[in-house]
Amino acid sequence: IDAHTLACVRFGRQLSTRTDSRYIDIELEQLDGVPQAQLWRSETPVQHGVDDGISYAVNGEVMFGSIRLEESDLTNVDNAAFNTYVRLEQLMQKLGYPCWQRVWIYMANITHGEGDQERYRQFSLGRHRALSLAPGFEKNLPAATAIGTHGSGLNIYFLSGKSAGIQVENPRQVSAFSYPREYGPRSPSFSRATLRRWDGGAQLYVSGTASIVGHASQHL
Repeated sequence: IDAHTLACVRFGRQLSTRTDSRYIDIELEQLDGVPQAQLWRSETPVQHGVDDGISYAVNGEVMFGSIRLEESDLTNVDNAAFNTYVRLEQLMQKLGYPCWQRVWIYMANITHGEGDQERYRQFSLGRHRALSLAPGFEKNLPAATAIGTHGSGLNIYFLSGKSAGIQVENPRQVSAFSYPREYGPRSPSFSRATLRRWDGGAQLYVSGTASIVGHASQHL
């Protein structure tokens, strides 16, 4: 990690403790078993810090933010998700990077709970309540994934920018935000992909839901 690092995401258990807030540790082993890190770099120096429990790094064009909730914060997942997204949006507005680009969500026991009490369904409900505070929010949803982990708690990290990317949907798929009621009290609030043109080129952020046709997963 140096002055040009936006974030360093590490995967695995019992990782060594680091004090820099740009380190994000996810309790999920990599398939090959070899510890590696995902490094997000900036061509220009970044400013970084922590505000209201949210770690952030900015470079004038993009913001990389992250937050961790402990298991004790998740007694009511719906409310925890709502309050967290409101806090994240407040900081994005405050720092001048109000437009979501890509979001990663890692939650322990993500499929625990029966029916609408499933943790992911409750998370989707709280996220929807927060994002829907903005009129027409479904036209500006970011690419996103929600994945289970070992350990406990919830990690969210994300990219946001000064202007919106282009929301991309797949004509062979029902948009996630239009899923039928069988998937929960509120549909998941994300796009299939986001195309973002930066000063130095373009990037396509993909949600990773390619196995879905219509609204049903086709593969294990």
